[in-house]
Amino acid sequence: MGQAKPSVPRFASPFQHKMLPLSRRTSPDRKLSCAAANSDADQDTAGLLAARLADPARTALLAGWAAFLGYAFVFAPNTAEGSAADIATVEALIATPFSGSVNALFEAQFNSLGVMPAVYAALLFPGAKDQKPVPTLPFVAGSFALGYFALGPYLVAREARPEPVSRSSLGFATKNIFEAKWNAALLLAFATFLTYWGASHISSESIAEYAQMWHTQALVNVSSVDLCVLSVAIYNPLVEDMQRRGWGDRKAMAAAFCLLPVIGPAAYLLVRPALEE
Repeated sequence: MGQAKPSVPRFASPFQHKMLPLSRRTSPDRKLSCAAANSDADQDTAGLLAARLADPARTALLAGWAAFLGYAFVFAPNTAEGSAADIATVEALIATPFSGSVNALFEAQFNSLGVMPAVYAALLFPGAKDQKPVPTLPFVAGSFALGYFALGPYLVAREARPEPVSRSSLGFATKNIFEAKWNAALLLAFATFLTYWGASHISSESIAEYAQMWHTQALVNVSSVDLCVLSVAIYNPLVEDMQRRGWGDRKAMAAAFCLLPVIGPAAYLLVRPALEE
């Protein structure tokens, strides 16, 4: 019976762990091609932004965004007492809405800042597919919390999409929520209620209280300016949506919808033609 051969221990080569399959190696040529691709992408983005800013309307939107940003950080009230009052106001708005615990004029204004981003979403999402150089969703979603601070850069940089689109090409949420007439009806009903709520509480006392809040609380001050800016900036998306649905370049009609803040744009969503399947 033969003896078993003693096993020979196997020692890994000190270079073995450094050996990679060819498919995982990065050649200098590949690195250069990646760098070139990134450079081309940066140049394309810069070119697209330059083309957008050649439009005076886009330049105005950018100037408005920069001015609003500067106003909020430089001129808006900024005191410890005002910050504490802001927190108390938000807590009251959440805990006891429409109970009279918060100035009704501000409460109507504050809740309108929830309606306007939803209207913007219904106007912008049908043209959101493959947007360049920035996607639509992050900016529109951010506008529900940050208003024009979040939405402004997108309105400046986005690609105009006045061409018709089919309803079947839309995403699930756009097709079933933002294109739905029930959504438009809810937005219009809430906008109408907010207008009634504010108008029915107008008095010398409520106006004086609102003015005091505006001068001392950043929340009240900045949000009022935000609503004004959003109400003006919605004009171009509204005109574009009209063109997309075959209404043509009806700038006067778009201006008429915009003249009545919040209610007007919400009413447009209810009466606009549906997209073709």
